[in-house]
Amino acid sequence: MGANNQLLRYEFEQGRLKIILPKKFNFQYYGELQEIIRNEVRSCTECMVDLQETVFLDSSAIGILLILHQECNGKPLVLVASSEASKYLFSAGLDKMLKIEVS
Repeated sequence: MGANNQLLRYEFEQGRLKIILPKKFNFQYYGELQEIIRNEVRSCTECMVDLQETVFLDSSAIGILLILHQECNGKPLVLVASSEASKYLFSAGLDKMLKIEVS
């Protein structure tokens, strides 16, 4: 079972939410991610954000990930990132708050 938005993709299976982010993740995606958070995060048991194809994140994208972290409210949240995306995540200090796996 999966669902697709115009810009972001996500899958929801057996309580696990997987959000697949685009190559360039920026403020343009704020509304869509907020919709996913509003509709899906509260009913999941764990959340994974797939940044394996992402090569660019701006500061608003980092903020969006922090909002997601807050909305998970203690549920496991893992960011699986490309080496390019992980540079942005580590430089923003997200590794101190979130589990980041570099693919």
